Amino acid sequence: MSVINIEEIEELKKTSIYFKNLIDEIIYCKNKSLDKAEKLVTETKIEKNFSHKLLMEARTRKLLAFNRMMVACSCEPPIDCPSATIEYNKASKHLKNMERRYKLAKECEEFAEIMYKGLESRLQENSYAINQIVNSQTPRLEKAFEDLNNYYKRLTPNDIEKIEKYSKWMPKEKNPVMPDTIRERLTVDEIMIENILYDLYLNDENFKEITDRYRLEEKNKGKEYVEIQIKKNISGRIAEEIVIRGLSNLGENVETQSRTYMDDGSYTKTDLIIKNLRQPVILHKGSEMGAREGNDLAIEVKSGNKKYIFSQKEHMIFQSKGHKNSKISCTITTRDIKDLSEKKELDIRNALKDAGSPIIGMLPKKSEIDEICINFVLGATK
Repeated sequence: MSVINIEEIEELKKTSIYFKNLIDEIIYCKNKSLDKAEKLVTETKIEKNFSHKLLMEARTRKLLAFNRMMVACSCEPPIDCPSATIEYNKASKHLKNMERRYKLAKECEEFAEIMYKGLESRLQENSYAINQIVNSQTPRLEKAFEDLNNYYKRLTPNDIEKIEKYSKWMPKEKNPVMPDTIRERLTVDEIMIENILYDLYLNDENFKEITDRYRLEEKNKGKEYVEIQIKKNISGRIAEEIVIRGLSNLGENVETQSRTYMDDGSYTKTDLIIKNLRQPVILHKGSEMGAREGNDLAIEVKSGNKKYIFSQKEHMIFQSKGHKNSKISCTITTRDIKDLSEKKELDIRNALKDAGSPIIGMLPKKSEIDEICINFVLGATK
């Protein structure tokens, strides 16, 4: 993740302009194609009329040749009969050729008219479909351009420096990564979360598609419905993205949603596994809470209010079984865990620590992430 580049923002504007110019080009090509098709229809009509004229002349020629042959062959002696017969045969053959020519010309005219009508209909349909797409997509692109431009203008030099510094962070060589460092990497503010959202919108086609769909659904299904969908499907994604972008540089690469199968055939998914740690990592006090360089770190992410987090205790314990293939593992929750009573918070923390995946670090509160995501999707940015 890095600060949104102004060139990327300008690309949205260029794309919007391109779509509008595309309509003019399509209309030009459409008219050009129809002109060619219409010209072909005209040419086939001319050919048919000319062929019909030749056919009429051939029929007259045959009739005259027939009359001459009858006269010549009835004379005594029939001296001119052979030549008149040859002439009649030539006229008959010529008539057949003209009949064939006229038939082909007529078929060509019919095909040309069918092609013209079909082309006109298809071009109209395609032109309408393209217009619909452009008319719906161009305002979205322009809105995205406006939002991104406003976001970029809101960033102060300090904001830009902070985002760049955050995105380029690497663990110090030969220094173990301690719990405080992990907590620091997970502590992000509104500017950082917005940057993740805009970065995903620009570079993740699925995320862009979902965002655009929710913006449309606000008109059809109402704001309340869309807000629920955003809280369910976007906020959770952002919580995971904060962890991935904050901690991925601990290792060589990141695997997401890896499955681990149990002896009974059931399985669990691990949100992310940081492979081949670059430096030693210490998650918590106690034994088996640290890993050396080259080991793996499995992480579960839980985003929700206090009731949801506590209700997930047994499930998180089950999920920790999927972490066994990694040297160390942990669970990262939203800050809502602090809203639990002291007894419940201690209960869930001890349970996860005993399961080998202690709760470390805390993401922003679920309501904070929700609000930023809703503002981003529905365009209520400050």
